[in-house]
Amino acid sequence: MTLPSISRENDIAVAMKKLPGRHPHPTKEVNKRIGSTLALLHTLPTQALPRKNSWLEKAFLAEALEFVKSHVSPDDLQPVLYEYEQVRHFDPSHYPQTIFHGDLVPHNCLFEDLDLSAVLDWEEVCIGAAVQDFAVCVLNFCFSQQGFDRDLYHALYESYTSIRHLSKEERSVIERAVKYMGITGAVAFLVQFGIQSPNEQLKASHQFYWRLGIDQWTLQE
Repeated sequence: MTLPSISRENDIAVAMKKLPGRHPHPTKEVNKRIGSTLALLHTLPTQALPRKNSWLEKAFLAEALEFVKSHVSPDDLQPVLYEYEQVRHFDPSHYPQTIFHGDLVPHNCLFEDLDLSAVLDWEEVCIGAAVQDFAVCVLNFCFSQQGFDRDLYHALYESYTSIRHLSKEERSVIERAVKYMGITGAVAFLVQFGIQSPNEQLKASHQFYWRLGIDQWTLQE
């Protein structure tokens, strides 16, 4: 089916039929569906797919931090720099590469009861480390204002690994990958809402890393 589209310079907008479902609240059953779906995505072949630049690559974080240093107050930046030092040696290229959704969060999923009807927002899709993509899901489906929910994590982990095995090396860096992706997200908020499209309220979103207690969190598996 041909979809209607609008093009303006280099931007393309595509109108798609509205899909059924609602955004989920993380539960063990929801996390099982998310884990297995992500694992299936990570088993697809990538050999013929082109690579593209992405904010998920290792170079982004260091370059973005240099960019924000002259635009963001030391009070905002100091905690970010401290956390960056804890994960700066994490290199996604050292781990198995797969198709990477990059933004699998509750508002990018639609559920009909307990059935996942759609995964939305493929803007960030690229080739990247599977453990990074898994880490994004841990951040968004296993943490809340009450902190880390280990039952939700086990539901996600067990459903994922029932379809795609995580290597010993991948398992050993899950905690670091979660913190790396968390601080990458915090820096991305500072770049977007502190510099590119200034908005003090949205800029404060970068503090999610500390509000959720990720800085003090350990997986302890």
